[in-house]
Amino acid sequence: METKSGELRWPVSLATILVITLQLVLPDRLTLNFQNFILVVEILLLLFIFISNPHRIAQHKSHIWYSGIALNFVMTISNIGGVIKLIDLLVNGKITDPKLLLLSGGSIWISNMVIFSLWYWEIDGGGSGFRSQSEKYQPDFLFTQLSNPGFAKPDWKPVYLDYFYLSLTNSSAFSPTDVLPLSQIAKSLMAIQSLISMLTLFLIVARAVNVLH
Repeated sequence: METKSGELRWPVSLATILVITLQLVLPDRLTLNFQNFILVVEILLLLFIFISNPHRIAQHKSHIWYSGIALNFVMTISNIGGVIKLIDLLVNGKITDPKLLLLSGGSIWISNMVIFSLWYWEIDGGGSGFRSQSEKYQPDFLFTQLSNPGFAKPDWKPVYLDYFYLSLTNSSAFSPTDVLPLSQIAKSLMAIQSLISMLTLFLIVARAVNVLH
């Protein structure tokens, strides 16, 4: 639940650490050639954001918001690279171990889901800072509590967990569930996430079934 003093920073930081960790443990053949450089950039950006605003996000600060966008972009490039390499290995039959396939593919799928939850959190209404300091903001996502105020307290605003749930349902259902995208960027991000998630899951399942037989 959002408070007047701003949204807590630590849930977003933990989500980012999870993505970086999953990218770190991926097999080398599923990572980009400059993956070590990417990981260093991600860690430095995360540290900069956390040191700049470690507790609550009570107001919008452009340098922190742009750093968050840059971090999401780098993580997205890394994860898409993993998806492309996974597809290449699957198409060419170079993955024969179902355990490795499920662990690697599952790691990429989870990373994709968390990364897009961070995208949704960053872009909705201009970011958490704008949402915290403004009683009325222009939302990019229509949550049930916003369309039906009777379901929530008068000062309710979405926090990271709400965007995590949105991303999880979009990754598994490949479509909006109870949260509707309003802006073009929100619709575009949800479409890209659904396509990556669908492609990853379908290829993993198909190949795993083939290997097991």
